[in-house]
Amino acid sequence: MVSRLAAQEESPMSRKRTCFICGSGDGPTVTSVDMDVCGLGRVAYALRCCSGCGLVLQDPIVPIETMLKHYAGFAPYTAFSSGDPPLISTAKRMLDLVTLSHVLEHIYDPPVSLKAVRDALAPGGHFLMEVPCLISPERCPPGMFTMEHVNYFERTALTNLLGQAGLEVIAAPICYDEFLYPVITVLARKTSVPPPPIVSSFDDNMAFCDAYTARDSAMWETADARLRAALAPGEPVWIWSAGVQTSMLLSRTSLLRHGDVQGLTDRDPQKQGHTVEGLAILPPDVVIASPHKIIVASYSFAADIEKSLLAQGVAPERIVQIY
Repeated sequence: MVSRLAAQEESPMSRKRTCFICGSGDGPTVTSVDMDVCGLGRVAYALRCCSGCGLVLQDPIVPIETMLKHYAGFAPYTAFSSGDPPLISTAKRMLDLVTLSHVLEHIYDPPVSLKAVRDALAPGGHFLMEVPCLISPERCPPGMFTMEHVNYFERTALTNLLGQAGLEVIAAPICYDEFLYPVITVLARKTSVPPPPIVSSFDDNMAFCDAYTARDSAMWETADARLRAALAPGEPVWIWSAGVQTSMLLSRTSLLRHGDVQGLTDRDPQKQGHTVEGLAILPPDVVIASPHKIIVASYSFAADIEKSLLAQGVAPERIVQIY
């Protein structure tokens, strides 16, 4: 799959996608992003709601070469702060089945992966998967439409997708408590019956996208207001975290215009030595030793970062939380 896609000549048109469920290339753009990302330079992509079936997917998509470089050198999935990887509790719940936990939202061609799943199953064998769910926009965090997620699902889209792959959905509960956003867990089994007709979720998914993008804009406006309240114009400041959320922060707020950003830091050594928006990513000890304020740019780990900074002797008044 990767080699086939990577071999395409890189151009705006080669980054266009047809829907992998219904084959349509039509549908409204619901949001677009253009930001500078650690180690990658400028990255641009958009999300489209498929007019044929309602699937929400990146289109145009982040070039696969760019995404592979991100995962190989800069993504946070192999850099854990301490102890077990963050999804270990999920993994323990999903043992003894063919499972894909938080995978399909990253895959450029999900039907290929699901064919491999079906081929691996015995007749009547079961498959368990989890992905973020497009539901309850009021419970979704800022920056959920991240570059790393190239597909966005809900019950109807997953039923369509799995049915075409020869997998029958048995149950699809939605959990609101394990993650920062709603997650849908799907139990399916291998079947030999013909796939059911595709059902459209276009209206529901467009309503979600409209509500979420409005909420997302409001959350970034709130973050911007907190930054302006915490910093005097031109005040020197550091940014803690150099991941994709920070890239979104810099693209969605006035921080670069309002404050005097000295640089960024990240505990992940693979990011150190690179830049975001021309700002150097330095080791944490440089930032901790400085007298300037520190903006905690991570949403997922904001509380953990603040706790760690306080434990290292950083004065509370130096720590700026924006979410």
